[in-house]
Amino acid sequence: MVAVYATAPSFKFIGFDDTEILKHRYFIIGDLSKIKVAFTTDAFLGTNGTFYRPLQTVSFMLDALVGGPNPFIYHLTNLLLHIVGSLCVFWLLLTLGYQRLLSLLLALVFALHPMFVPMVAWVPTRGDLLLTIFFIVSFILFIKSFRTNRPVLVLWHGVTFFLALLSKETAVAVPPLCLFYYYLEFRKSPARKLIKRYFVVWLIAGAAWYYLHSALRVVHGDDIGLAAFIQNLPIVPELLGKFFVPVHFQLAPLFSLIDTAIGVIAAALFAWVILRMGAWTDRKVQFGLVWALLCILPVMIFRNADAKYIFDYLYHRAYLPSIGLIIVLAELLRRLSLRNEKYVRRIAIGAALFLVYCGIAAFYELGFYRDGVTFFTEAVARTPRNALCYHNRAVYYGNELHNDEAALKDFDKAIELYPGYMMAILNRGVTYEKLGRKEEAIAALEKAFAVNPNSPNPDVIFRIANLRYLLNDFPGSLADYNRLLTMDKLYPRIYSKRAGSQAMLGQTEEALRDADKALSLDPKDEEAYNSRGLANRVLGRLDEAVNDFSLAIHIREDYSRPYNNRGTVYLAQGQPERAIVDFSKAIELDSHYADPYSNRGAVEQKLDRNEAALKNLDTALRLNPNSADAYQNRGVTKNTLKLFPEALADFNQALKLKPDNGGIHLGRGISKFYLGDKTGACEDWRMASARGVTDAAALITEYCRE
Repeated sequence: MVAVYATAPSFKFIGFDDTEILKHRYFIIGDLSKIKVAFTTDAFLGTNGTFYRPLQTVSFMLDALVGGPNPFIYHLTNLLLHIVGSLCVFWLLLTLGYQRLLSLLLALVFALHPMFVPMVAWVPTRGDLLLTIFFIVSFILFIKSFRTNRPVLVLWHGVTFFLALLSKETAVAVPPLCLFYYYLEFRKSPARKLIKRYFVVWLIAGAAWYYLHSALRVVHGDDIGLAAFIQNLPIVPELLGKFFVPVHFQLAPLFSLIDTAIGVIAAALFAWVILRMGAWTDRKVQFGLVWALLCILPVMIFRNADAKYIFDYLYHRAYLPSIGLIIVLAELLRRLSLRNEKYVRRIAIGAALFLVYCGIAAFYELGFYRDGVTFFTEAVARTPRNALCYHNRAVYYGNELHNDEAALKDFDKAIELYPGYMMAILNRGVTYEKLGRKEEAIAALEKAFAVNPNSPNPDVIFRIANLRYLLNDFPGSLADYNRLLTMDKLYPRIYSKRAGSQAMLGQTEEALRDADKALSLDPKDEEAYNSRGLANRVLGRLDEAVNDFSLAIHIREDYSRPYNNRGTVYLAQGQPERAIVDFSKAIELDSHYADPYSNRGAVEQKLDRNEAALKNLDTALRLNPNSADAYQNRGVTKNTLKLFPEALADFNQALKLKPDNGGIHLGRGISKFYLGDKTGACEDWRMASARGVTDAAALITEYCRE
């Protein structure tokens, strides 16, 4: 087992929930003093989700305490837990009375089955690993309490049952499963009265879980109940088919007629074998089937609203239910070996061959989890109609590999497969903005609103707000950030993002307050330092602004915006050469970012390097045709070059975008004056003076006397 999974700890996160939980929310995961948050948030550390997995979150916090943000420790823990889970299966089979060799062989089937590769390779399966361990232990304690008539084991059962509930909601299957086994085995035993105590501990554990879970505000955007159950019915044959015929796995499964048919045939053959062996009335067979049924039912009553485009189910959800099938197999093999000893050798040879196949298949499947591009590329190859795989690969291309062109192609394909895919539409808009395609970015935002203007999904709202910010719609981004905060006060970077919008709107005190709040949550939040720097720049605290922008750069050296912002402060401090260095660095990091071109052009103009200035300003306007600052700076440069008609056109365009800007009126007045329009020039200079531009007064005094 260790040989098969030895490479798993060296894998990266693949960008399928793991990045969202362990990277974006590391400011919580990496701080054990915030352990209380684990019990007041959902599996994604938000406050309005459906899945409550506090023990999973605590286990991630302990990993972070040992190994920090490195994926190694999280994968290693999953491997160790999978080993423990497999040992628990071995212990369970022994407890149920099966021979040691048979129990070992079936526990190894569980450990090496290729369907369960995600349990080791994909970190977010942590909840299922913990659930399975505590589920099995609680059930074994239940059995032992009746066999030994020891009431103290009832208490320990209650503890492990509660821990199972805190791992995953599927633990609700423990009480009915225990009651069924009690009916089969213990209802006439001397210790039968212990069952009354079990009702008490189940009630206490359930009430405690409900109390803790009530901290969440569940948003119903998905299907839950009978409708979901009916749509999910193919899950049973498809998982059953993959358990007995472990070939052709999808990585993000969508229902397949072939897989369903194989599963139906496998189920029919399994039922026929049970019938042929006369085992339908066997208590262990009945118990194993009930185990599988009770553990799969909680999975089937929930369905993502867009499941048919992303995934209909995931294989790790069969981890606990499959133990029921293993119990049935154990009983059938026991019966077979009792009928004729010659079958024992055949069973051993067959099991050995199957284990070798499982080990090879698991090792092969494991390799596709080594990084996001490898995983989603293989997922696309296996399930080309899966929009999620294209979307997540695009996100990985953009965020991890900085390949925006490749990301754009995948976003296009995801939207082609699923035209209403809000996240893909918005992320494509962000990519358009990064590539300088502003109009297409705006169109993406408008399309997203056309799909669902009141989406309750926090991730959608966050991306809409971010896109608004990038498009300089600061009032709109602020409104969206405010809306998101009412839904989830712990959403990553929400305070630092809102602070940026507030600073750009001149709401400096609010921006400083939000930035400080963000830094109290995550001292390594570079966005918070950048936003605080913007506020300090507006307040004229230039040295503090430089310090904040420098801190943002120190935390994240490839972050272009604080370089650009620090450059503007250096320019205001009379350090043009240092400003140019920062603007050039911002351009090097993000060649599609218009502002540093505009700012560098303004500095070049001040240094009398007008040709270089024009080149920069032309680039800025090509990247962002709605940049009033770039038009203004180019107008100033053209005035210097005595290109007054062209300068006038630039100032006119700048005023359309910023009609109340006094500096633009000043520059346009100069253009008009040299074009012979003295009256128009004086009107502009008076407007500039009224808007606080002090240089306008001297021009009015000299040229505008009545």
